[in-house]
Amino acid sequence: MVSSPATSVSAYMGALDPAARDVIGAVRALVNAHLPAGFVECMQYGMISWVVPVRPGDPSTYNGQPLAVVSLAAQKNGCSLYLMGAYAVPDVDARLRQAYQAAGKKLDMGKSCLRFKRYDDLVVDAVAKAIAAATPDDVRAFAEAARGGTAKKPTKKTAKKPTKKPTKKAPAKPTKKAAKKAAKKAPAKPTKKAAKKAPAKPTKKAPAKPTKKPAKKSAKKAAKKAAKK
Repeated sequence: MVSSPATSVSAYMGALDPAARDVIGAVRALVNAHLPAGFVECMQYGMISWVVPVRPGDPSTYNGQPLAVVSLAAQKNGCSLYLMGAYAVPDVDARLRQAYQAAGKKLDMGKSCLRFKRYDDLVVDAVAKAIAAATPDDVRAFAEAARGGTAKKPTKKTAKKPTKKPTKKAPAKPTKKAAKKAAKKAPAKPTKKAAKKAPAKPTKKAPAKPTKKPAKKSAKKAAKKAAKK
């Protein structure tokens, strides 16, 4: 059962099957034996939880719900023990993982959720130390820091200096090479010799001389007239 509708711990325990009840009962006894003073056992979010009581105007809780340090639940395929002390106290997570490795047991754990099927799957001494690591004040301080209570105040932004207007750059003077190129491209000025030369005068063509062929024709006509007489 992931989330129970039970409103009390005794009702939650009574709804479990015998095998799950034995495992959850043993782990519950372990938590109650090692948890520091100041926490209260109750039902929260369908699980057995050990919480920091809410104070009037407590800034550590944003929704009015008490802060949990340990939660315990029977799941469909095993049990889950939520150790918030692994978040709130430095090195708790690292020490717990080292203890499992030294014991040669497999640790099935996310960020704070330790999953197991039997009580013997736990490294009991290491789990007991993780349970005892966080006090109510540790949990409150961690919650306030997580919500930004210890965040640095933003520094005042300094006024931006006005940017300088871009100055107009004077046109660059042409270099000697550029001047030579421009001179080559410009049309060449007429030389003095060309200016002195006068334009050539048009030559008059003489009329063509008449050919001698018309004279021969007139002689033949005169000869024909003389023969007739």
